[in-house]
Amino acid sequence: MKSRLQKIKWRRIAWLTASVVLMYVCVAASYRFDAQYVSAVSIILNKDADVFFLNEQNIQSYLDELSIASGETKLNDIDLAQLERMIESNGYVRDAEVYIDALAGLHVSVAQRVPVLRIMNSNGVSYYVDSLGNKMPLHPKFTPRVIVACGLISANDQITDTAGQKQLLDLVCLTNNILGDDFNARMIQQIWVDEVHNIHLVPMVAQQDILFGNEQQMEAKLSNLKRFYLNADAGKINTYSKLNLTFNNQVIATKRTITKPASITPPNTTP
Repeated sequence: MKSRLQKIKWRRIAWLTASVVLMYVCVAASYRFDAQYVSAVSIILNKDADVFFLNEQNIQSYLDELSIASGETKLNDIDLAQLERMIESNGYVRDAEVYIDALAGLHVSVAQRVPVLRIMNSNGVSYYVDSLGNKMPLHPKFTPRVIVACGLISANDQITDTAGQKQLLDLVCLTNNILGDDFNARMIQQIWVDEVHNIHLVPMVAQQDILFGNEQQMEAKLSNLKRFYLNADAGKINTYSKLNLTFNNQVIATKRTITKPASITPPNTTP
């Protein structure tokens, strides 16, 4: 029994010794790894959504600001979290991921925000908004093709400003619903808000004022509008001046008023 206890004791000592040695080796290896220089820098920037607000050189500028360069910067001199925060502070960046691989290579992966709406309010303020309601500044060189919302929109372009945020999120929600259907996405090109905060839609090809009303029952209204256009006589679409979607489960179409020219009596030329 005593011999068995001694074996267990020595076995525990062996495990403890092995654990200490392994820990030492790991710490030493980690120290040697951190003391290495960056072997290469890889910048990956998403462009699959046809957004070109940024290029690789824009991201490289953040590395230059922190004096991070291949073959010149030690790994332990790089604050990965700081670099991520700097890149994500850019208004066009949705997410940034920075990491170092086993070969001391630095990888910077950046996802750009994708705008779905451009705001152009009655005060002359203009900016983009992504699908989550995040505001984005205009770009000096790149103009994406998105739905435009104009009129009495109170939310300004300041990220910290929350006034009018409910209205802005309603417009984004409406835009997301429009873009969620291929037909509606091709049909609707503009949204505008009138002086009593009613929402109107402007179609791409037809010539109607589409009164959408408020943000209630968005999906049902858009479904009714799509059904109206698909079932209407294409040759008579433009005989309607206004479509009203505010009534429950129906579209009220108003025909254009055709003003007949006044009859003119020719002057009497009889001598």
